[in-house]
Amino acid sequence: MKKKSFYLMLTLVMTGAASVNAQVLIGGTASDEPHSGAILDLASGGQNNLGMLLPTVELSDDASEFVLVPEGTVTGDIKQTATGMIVYNTTYALRGPGVYVWDGSKWMPLRDPCPNSITDERDGNVYCIGDFGAAGWWMTQNMRYKGTLIEGTHYHYPNGSKQEEYEDDHGLLYTWASALAICPDGWRLPAASESELLNTELENDANQKYSTDTEVGFAGRKARWGTNVDGLSISGTSKAKTEGGFAGRMCGEFYGVQYGGYGESMTFWHSTHNFAAWRLDNDDAMLIGPTLGIEEFPSIAYSVRCVQD
Repeated sequence: MKKKSFYLMLTLVMTGAASVNAQVLIGGTASDEPHSGAILDLASGGQNNLGMLLPTVELSDDASEFVLVPEGTVTGDIKQTATGMIVYNTTYALRGPGVYVWDGSKWMPLRDPCPNSITDERDGNVYCIGDFGAAGWWMTQNMRYKGTLIEGTHYHYPNGSKQEEYEDDHGLLYTWASALAICPDGWRLPAASESELLNTELENDANQKYSTDTEVGFAGRKARWGTNVDGLSISGTSKAKTEGGFAGRMCGEFYGVQYGGYGESMTFWHSTHNFAAWRLDNDDAMLIGPTLGIEEFPSIAYSVRCVQD
């Protein structure tokens, strides 16, 4: 963990404050004064392309305390006294890499990427959600809960590969038995009729609420489900998860013995047994219908998007 530069900066701040009992200017020229509204003013000394380099840390969860104190020290009230500490997290825990601030009990992202979101109280995962009119509120990210739901293996990583940098959006692939119980409180697996409502809402999006596509009707609906971020799409026109789009990802499927469709298709579970999934790939329009393998191959796994109760 790179803390030396951070502690040096804090030392400068404390010693500077002690000597002048006011404000501190770091950088700039001899004639410069610190800004009147700042206790610490970092100036670039006329080089406007310079910035402040934050300490980089590896947060494992929102209660990680190891960055709050030097190794080998014990401080009883360190959680409270460190309130306001800012670091740059390099891991894909929490909400991924970015700037975090300690609020006295946990690490919070300095910027919430989702204008609307819910938190799964079981594991702390945060999901972006979107309002799709008559179709209701849907998650705009795939489920990624790893807790025990049923006996045996109940989830798989898309393409069989754990890729932490993609996990927030790609989520996991679940068996149907686990998919029925996977959604957090207040949310559930959608019925086939609800996916039809969502499809109609996207298809008739003439005002570009969910997509950048201006063509309404069947010709434009397929592209509106997907987004081309990270290459896992059909070069779709869906807006991002943070902008109200469905933002589907081509995460493929697990067929019980092998993976398929990664980067080429996305399939989501329904709660409706006879129409247990809906699928979109590079060649076909939206398909909502019977799915092979619920009884014959119970280990088949697809993505999950939940709808609000």
